[in-house]
Amino acid sequence: METRASGRVLIVDDDPVNARLATAVLSTAGFLVDASFDGRQALPKIEEFEPDVVLLDLMMPGRDGFELCRLIRVNPRMMRISVIIVTGLLDLDARQRGIACGATDYLTKPWQPEDLLLRVRNAVEIKRAQDEIEYAYSEIDRLRAALAVYEGEERPLHAAAAVALPV
Repeated sequence: METRASGRVLIVDDDPVNARLATAVLSTAGFLVDASFDGRQALPKIEEFEPDVVLLDLMMPGRDGFELCRLIRVNPRMMRISVIIVTGLLDLDARQRGIACGATDYLTKPWQPEDLLLRVRNAVEIKRAQDEIEYAYSEIDRLRAALAVYEGEERPLHAAAAVALPV
């Protein structure tokens, strides 16, 4: 059972064993988890599942994790989702490319359950903070629009101002 406090995580990995391991760790910790085993199918799954965090493998057939991360970042409905790259690639170039394409964090395989949990919890908090900021700005815009309408209309004079002053 999902609680809003835990968060929603989508695992995108072409290896079902990796996805099952991460699902077991995260589900036990209270996260609602789903998986996509193909980079091409991941975008529709993200739209449907609305995750707080995407755990993203880099090396997948078809659409790799670098391309998928870039597509998430340019989509206005997805751009605030935290993306954690989880890969077996250990080289510095892959790490830099992953962060450059918009990843929030980078975790190498094999990972420790505690590391995965800490990073996912942090990523959920980042996503939620961004959502709260977005909501606050939308409320400010709504209040400004309401104020502009109010100031643009003729307002009734206060009773004291309506009294005729002696000349």
